[in-house]
Amino acid sequence: EWDSCELMLARQTAWPMTLRIQPGYDHSYYFIASFIEDHLRFHARYLRDERETSPT
Repeated sequence: EWDSCELMLARQTAWPMTLRIQPGYDHSYYFIASFIEDHLRFHARYLRDERETSPT
């Protein structure tokens, strides 16, 4: 399974991770096309927070 390596690494390093598995999707183009907007919004939210809290 494609997610087993990611889960194993997260456990070994105690890296915080949220893994979303969508029933009926693999890690193909259709998965990416279906969920890319949500993924980009996730990163934008944290980048925006980082920019607003970092001293200049």
